[in-house]
Amino acid sequence: MRHYLLFCFITFSLTGCLGGGVTDSTNQTPPEFLAGLEVARAIEEQIGLADNPAEIKRLNDIGFTVSYQANSSHHWYSFHIIDLPQPNALAIPGGFVFVTSGLIDLKLTDDEMAVLLGHELSHIEQKHHLRQAKEEAKLSIAQIIATLLVARGSKNVQATEAAMLSSSILHSLLTLSYTRELESEADEYGLNYSVQAGYKPEGGITLLEKLLLHSDEYGGDQGVLFRTHPYLTERIKEIKMRLPHLKNDENQSRPGGANQPTLLSRKNKFEAFRRDNQEFFYRQLLRIQSVPPKRSGHSSHQPLEMIKTTVKVLRLNIIQSDPNSPLALEMHWQFFLEEIEQEEKKPYLMRNYGLLLEKYNTVFKDFSPSMETEKTLDIIKSRREALEAEKKKQYDEILRIMDRPAVAVSFLEQFLENYPQSERFDEVCFRLGDSYEAGGEFDQAAGQYLKIIKKTPAGGATAQSDNGIPSQTGESRPNRDEWGKKSADKLQNLVLKTSRLEITYEIYQKYLRPEARPPAAEYIKQLIAKSENLEECGEFSRLVSSASDRGPADEFQSLVKERINRLAEEVYSNARGYQALGQLARARAGYRMIIKSAPQTDWATRAQQQLKLLQ
Repeated sequence: MRHYLLFCFITFSLTGCLGGGVTDSTNQTPPEFLAGLEVARAIEEQIGLADNPAEIKRLNDIGFTVSYQANSSHHWYSFHIIDLPQPNALAIPGGFVFVTSGLIDLKLTDDEMAVLLGHELSHIEQKHHLRQAKEEAKLSIAQIIATLLVARGSKNVQATEAAMLSSSILHSLLTLSYTRELESEADEYGLNYSVQAGYKPEGGITLLEKLLLHSDEYGGDQGVLFRTHPYLTERIKEIKMRLPHLKNDENQSRPGGANQPTLLSRKNKFEAFRRDNQEFFYRQLLRIQSVPPKRSGHSSHQPLEMIKTTVKVLRLNIIQSDPNSPLALEMHWQFFLEEIEQEEKKPYLMRNYGLLLEKYNTVFKDFSPSMETEKTLDIIKSRREALEAEKKKQYDEILRIMDRPAVAVSFLEQFLENYPQSERFDEVCFRLGDSYEAGGEFDQAAGQYLKIIKKTPAGGATAQSDNGIPSQTGESRPNRDEWGKKSADKLQNLVLKTSRLEITYEIYQKYLRPEARPPAAEYIKQLIAKSENLEECGEFSRLVSSASDRGPADEFQSLVKERINRLAEEVYSNARGYQALGQLARARAGYRMIIKSAPQTDWATRAQQQLKLLQ
């Protein structure tokens, strides 16, 4: 009875927000899209969208190629990576498709990713959210989304409570699965979509085999990707049965696959499809920005922070729909302006000019001048020149501060970030190392001294950098030898205080005077004996094996091999314990650490055997 009443309530909600794609005549925006946008906003707020440009581009390229074949009902699609370690995927009504960073880490091939995205697109195209809502007594995806919308729109729910409720609802979305019948249907349609898009159908088999391989590690409550072994095995058998009936010709199917006239026409239509997608998102952005944020006494409007997050999601959709377009450049510039505004709130002397200038350079690298982009690029260029002038203007004032006896560590760090070509770089680098050392941060201090010593001599004299700030290059820098000598002197004693094997060994091997080497060698032996980090010891072993000075290196290698064997035994024992408790993710991580960091030990052989058993 409780489920029935809830279903009746949610069905009423769905009539207004998830009603099968019916268009609202007032703003011509499908209610399904608005509901999906609300979920996307909540995901960005509660979980976060991953910032991985290369994988995001790949995901969208494959996603749009497949959705071009699937788009019978003309949804507006977007593809995002959620910052979650568990491999998973989620399709939201309105065209929003999410995959987790954990799924990206599985290193799916393009064919496998195409089948996966085809599967998720099928849930949207075939309106599985509505079909499950009607057929199932349990909560469906459509019902959960409606609950999220009701929670966000309630006047009686405070912001903190709403955020907590959103987090709980999003967890339900990520762990909920469709019925086996709907999943089988999504497999069938998704495979067809991917094949029509030019991808190989065998990707469906290898995809499910990879999921099966990791099902013990991520099974249970992790959602539809990791159901029980029999279920995944059945899906593999079904796809194998369909293979003889599927035909694939990549050059004929994929948009832009070749330079034949027919394919050129398809490529033009595909590019128009992505531009249409982008323009739809741009219209929604203009609509959102035209609505004033919530103020006192105007409860019908969204709070400002919610609008900001929604705007961010739409901007990302605009960029990803057609990343080299003038609209994408405009969205990049809007994001950039916000970062500039945040940086400009800081005092001049604490601004990170290096970071901002690097962002300007990225924009110029990604976008070529054209009639459509010329105006925006000119604005960006003038702003960059103004920033360079401001950076130069502040330089003299910063140097006056540098002449004070005591300068904050953060100020020294900022100087090195902003003025890497300054004639006083070595001096500031040394002073920062000295400050780290005084604070007991010996590894960081050694890093600064090594930075000065390891600079490659290039010859040359005092020069002017691009922004007019005096710079020095090569051995003829004033005081270059002085700061290098001081840094070397510092390392003679500091080597007995550092804690990382790698940096200690580097100092020992390359920069110590003969009289300082024997005590340093004994200190390294102590670090090996005390190390509790298997990965550090494994990396140190690889480093020592390539040393030219074989005498001490052989002694270090013997000690570290003994330590690696003992640590590998401990990790193996812990992994077996996790395995017995059913914590298979931790067990697998332990076995893999042994195989990577202690490959020559018996424990690595045992770890491989345990991994095979888990598979």
